[in-house]
Amino acid sequence: MNSGDIFEAIAAVSQLVMAIAVSIGVIVAYRQIKANRADHLEQKKFEIADTLIGLVFELVDRLEQVRDRDDFIGMPQAEQIATVTARLDAIQDTNDIVKSIARLNVRQRAIIQSDAVTAEIEKLFEARIEIFNALTTIKHNYPQPSKDDLATERLRNAKELIRGGGIRSDNLHMRLNDILATIQAELAQSLRLGL
Repeated sequence: MNSGDIFEAIAAVSQLVMAIAVSIGVIVAYRQIKANRADHLEQKKFEIADTLIGLVFELVDRLEQVRDRDDFIGMPQAEQIATVTARLDAIQDTNDIVKSIARLNVRQRAIIQSDAVTAEIEKLFEARIEIFNALTTIKHNYPQPSKDDLATERLRNAKELIRGGGIRSDNLHMRLNDILATIQAELAQSLRLGL
């Protein structure tokens, strides 16, 4: 073995060591990029879940305020129409919250992918429409309620729906709380991962 062979052997070993080092570097970089993507995705999930729960809570709270039964107790009928109009305006004031929830739900379906959250959000929007329709029914039956039995029944049901606000045994109150609890439970994993 002459000195030329030794230099060739050293050059070959050094190229092998460099190839192994580059390969290890590529593997480490790939794993780091993959970990960063996973962290970024978990952070996005956390942000979506946190914001969505906050907005849903705010909408549920506003809907319960619209249904506050104390405004109707002992109020003359003439003043009730002004109260109903103010409540209809309060429902309209939730439009931005509803739009934000709908936009976040699109992101939630793409990133978190919970069909249960989407279903509960649809129920929440239906409850909002139910309250709006009840208030509209009450408003359009003042000052004279209809003599029609069906219209009278609708008016009675609308008043019960609105006056039921805040009563723990109230069906709509329980539905709204169940919607909020289900959304919180479904998104809890995303909240834990983001912390």
